[in-house]
Amino acid sequence: PTGEKESEVLYKDGFPANSGVGYHRNGAKKSVFQLLNGVKHGSDTRFFETGERQAEYTFHYGVLHGQGRTYDKKGHLLAKVDYAAGLAQGYEEHYHANGKTRFRVKRVADLRQGDANLSNEQGVRIATLPYKDGALDGLERRYQGDGRTLKARFLWRKDLLHGVAVLLYADGIHKHIELPFVEGQIQGIEKRYYRSGQLKSETPRNAGVAAGMGTLYFEKPAAGTLDVPLMKI
Repeated sequence: PTGEKESEVLYKDGFPANSGVGYHRNGAKKSVFQLLNGVKHGSDTRFFETGERQAEYTFHYGVLHGQGRTYDKKGHLLAKVDYAAGLAQGYEEHYHANGKTRFRVKRVADLRQGDANLSNEQGVRIATLPYKDGALDGLERRYQGDGRTLKARFLWRKDLLHGVAVLLYADGIHKHIELPFVEGQIQGIEKRYYRSGQLKSETPRNAGVAAGMGTLYFEKPAAGTLDVPLMKI
């Protein structure tokens, strides 16, 4: 025991009263909560060690029920999600300091399900993340600054990158790089391409590290053009 006060609950006639207070180790208030028959019932507000509000929750007979909100130390809303009988339901949303939505995903029986949208501070979509039963699983898409043109594709399997990831040129169509992932690590032949679509290089990788003989290829001239030498002798 260190002697620091952890919490205070007022009792009356042998029963807990209708509120309590929790403390950080530095003595600052950590939480203020409502009680009913000794369990949390009603609002529960939590604080940083420096005193700023950190989160707000609502309990129903000891179980989360209602909207939960978290804040940064400047008072900006960071995230919110609704709870029913202790499980997150509906949409989980996270925010930038300017109030724009940063991340939004559906929660079903507490688990993230379906495509989540990730956006920048201007509200432009930068990625779509696939969730299945709470884990990243499926095709992730990343976008250029316009929020529409594809930048890259990644395949996830149970929270690990697995399969060939494709990075595209600025046009969002032509392949630039292919990265083979196995259980979260680059494993196999990394391939790079010229804008024309021709293979530019191959690099064998083992757990992300180049291992073995790499190959670099010349770009063949397009049909109907002259193959001009780089230097005349």
